[in-house]
Amino acid sequence: MNIADKIDVARQQLEQIEIDLEKKFAEVKDAEKKLSEQPTNKELMEQVAKLNDEDIKLQNAKHEKEEEIASLELWRDWMYRAIAVWHLYVEEAPAEEENVEQGEAEH
Repeated sequence: MNIADKIDVARQQLEQIEIDLEKKFAEVKDAEKKLSEQPTNKELMEQVAKLNDEDIKLQNAKHEKEEEIASLELWRDWMYRAIAVWHLYVEEAPAEEENVEQGEAEH
């Protein structure tokens, strides 16, 4: 898989994480509302705590995916620069060599 494909896959995964985060946020708010109506319900307290933990895990996954994308993009940009420098070297080196040879032939 090339770097562009890896970036696309990571972005798709990030989009799914963001969708999951929105759903989890709604679940947390719903559970918190129910808990506010029944503040002594131990089962609801545990559910809210579990949902909050899942939300934190999703947020961490989102940040990790964003870092992965940034790293892949940085790698891609570095590769593009390296390729550009290589092409410049390959194209200009023979021309420079030819100029040097012509200069020596004139003397």
